[in-house]
Amino acid sequence: MISEVYDLEVAVGQYVIYREMLTVLEPTRELILAVPKYSFDGIFSEPFGQFVVKQQNLKLLVYDDQERMIVQWL
Repeated sequence: MISEVYDLEVAVGQYVIYREMLTVLEPTRELILAVPKYSFDGIFSEPFGQFVVKQQNLKLLVYDDQERMIVQWL
């Protein structure tokens, strides 16, 4: 669990920084966070992960890294 929370922290931190930079540099561009299905089924499906997604208004793309395909857009 600690590793998943740390990975979420790093991913969301990068997302927020990039999102803020894009609002200045390319305001019409939309930022999407791509996450593997196992992460989405893990930390992102838990209450803490759902809270972070909602609070940060994250746009997610869920992909299956084994099948090499997009599973879901959120």
